[in-house]
Amino acid sequence: MNNQNPRKTNTQPICIGQLNAQKKKDAVTQLLDHHVQDFNIIILQEPAWGFISSNDGREIHGPVVLQGWNPIIPTTTGNNPTTKPHTLTYYCTRPDFSITLRSDIIED
Repeated sequence: MNNQNPRKTNTQPICIGQLNAQKKKDAVTQLLDHHVQDFNIIILQEPAWGFISSNDGREIHGPVVLQGWNPIIPTTTGNNPTTKPHTLTYYCTRPDFSITLRSDIIED
């Protein structure tokens, strides 16, 4: 009898980094740019948050975004454009694991 599971996925270790960015855009940009191969998830305290563009006279604010990284923006921030998040998470996509956003429990 063969006990091998053909659906089994070989998951590599997940590397997580953490930094207090002190709201400095350059620190966040350098971290994301230089460590795209080193980390899969980066959690930032006091992330950089600022003006991105304007639309119909309204200013649009948001996080630093670099190729290869996906920001997870807390849903509470989207309700008020002047509210800056206290923490922010970035992740890189990989074929052997997935991120599930749980916005239903973020307020808990």
